[in-house]
Amino acid sequence: TNPNTYKVLGRTFYFAGATTLLALSLGGFFAWLISRTNMPGHRFAYIIILSPLAIPTMLLAIAWVLLLSAKIGLINNIIQSYLGLRGFDIFSMGGMIWVQSMTEVPTAFLMVLGALRSMDPSLEEAASVCRSGNFATLRQITLPIMTPAFLAAGMYLFTVNIEAFEIPGIIGLPARIAVFSTSIYANVTVVTPPNYGLAYAYAVTYLLLSVILISIYRKATRHAERYSTVTGKGYRPRLIDLRNWKYVALAGFIVFFIITIVLPILVLLYASFLPLYEVPSTEAFSKISWHNYVSVLTAPWLGKILKNTG
Repeated sequence: TNPNTYKVLGRTFYFAGATTLLALSLGGFFAWLISRTNMPGHRFAYIIILSPLAIPTMLLAIAWVLLLSAKIGLINNIIQSYLGLRGFDIFSMGGMIWVQSMTEVPTAFLMVLGALRSMDPSLEEAASVCRSGNFATLRQITLPIMTPAFLAAGMYLFTVNIEAFEIPGIIGLPARIAVFSTSIYANVTVVTPPNYGLAYAYAVTYLLLSVILISIYRKATRHAERYSTVTGKGYRPRLIDLRNWKYVALAGFIVFFIITIVLPILVLLYASFLPLYEVPSTEAFSKISWHNYVSVLTAPWLGKILKNTG
């Protein structure tokens, strides 16, 4: 009966839906490029697209705060100082969606890639014989056949995004953007006295939503045999010739790698050498030292933490 409950649910659905759509679009597109086109550097691109899996979600969230914070963000400082433009605000719904989707692109990529590699290309070859263009073939044949794979990936990512906590907690809580997971956390740890009953009600509601989502997926794929194709021993994947666009596609992978991996790692390394984070400058670089690493390696609690973690 609390109107705020529906606001939180609506905000959660918006966050989960937008994040799923962005991650699935990028992951599916990259999977198609690697498995079904003649883009050069397939192995290199495969490694690049999976690189974000090596970084914990919490560290990525902190790194993006250091990059896009309105006050201390490195990228914002460059945009405002050198381009005279208004910077981004990571503490927003858009910031939450961006960071969460970047962490899920590899997952979407892997879920779609397997289906693309096992798909019989005979229908695409038939379309090519009929002089159908690459875009028309993709839209009328490849995507319809891939419907169950996209639905499965979409439902999984949507469910994960509803319960996601790290990024909504690090980015959403300071901006007072409450979603499902942070509302449960707030009612248990922030509110005095803790409202355990309301938190449990949120948890049960999430369980019901998960059951509903699974039911929708089962209903949507109840005729999965319509998407099946018959293959023989002569099965060979058909590679689409992108011509000069294949180099543009490879450049896109490299840009994605720089934005999602290189920049976050560099800003975390830079911040780890400072006593307090500052925007890069001559004065800031003069304060760089190994003090933080020495403090960690000589701390008396390090052994206990490593033991508990292991």
